[in-house]
Amino acid sequence: MVSTRNGVKEGWFVLMAKTESEEWSNRVVCKNGQWLSNWYISEGIDLKNIQTCMEFTKWYTCSSNTNKCTYTDEEELRYILLY
Repeated sequence: MVSTRNGVKEGWFVLMAKTESEEWSNRVVCKNGQWLSNWYISEGIDLKNIQTCMEFTKWYTCSSNTNKCTYTDEEELRYILLY
């Protein structure tokens, strides 16, 4: 997706891929019936505000809290590339 970064419109992009393990992941997308509204990156968001996960824990809930993320299933793991 082409996006904005530091106020520069359509000069940057983000690529998201599904991963199979924590080692290859840096983001979670929570599945609770509303995939598109749970940590997907949408148009209009400045990429400077996107934070990635530094630590993962498999848990009974899914959340993204700055650097520490939890997930309920490997299906929620993602890797994003910001450029």
